[in-house]
Amino acid sequence: MSTTGAAASPPTPSAEAEGEHEHHDAFISYSHVDAEFAESVRSALEARDTDVWIDESDIPSGSRWREELERAIETSDAFVFLLSPESAASEHCRRELAHAVELNKRILPVRVRETPEEGAPARCRRTSSSPRADCSGAISTPR
Repeated sequence: MSTTGAAASPPTPSAEAEGEHEHHDAFISYSHVDAEFAESVRSALEARDTDVWIDESDIPSGSRWREELERAIETSDAFVFLLSPESAASEHCRRELAHAVELNKRILPVRVRETPEEGAPARCRRTSSSPRADCSGAISTPR
């Protein structure tokens, strides 16, 4: 207890509790089948000083993952959708994409593997058979 008789100040709420969250340049949405490719995209972007949010390392243990994903999309400038047959079929990936579209985020589809156009989300259809991104900075041709 203080000798002046003054009560201790209450703790200051964290920035997160006040609704302030980190800012990210890009959010990467992908199927976990494509985790290795997602990590290579992340590494390539971070090598170019781009702050990237990806679920494998950016969701704190014990947190509500869906809320964390939504918050990360909301605080990111761009939404990178790694397009593969698995991500196109994933309810979670489509939900993330829909949230990004609702927020009018810049959508950057990147083809991981050729995906039937009819199965691809509407925002990614032109990407479904375009050249695949090569994370070294070059573009490779479709296989």
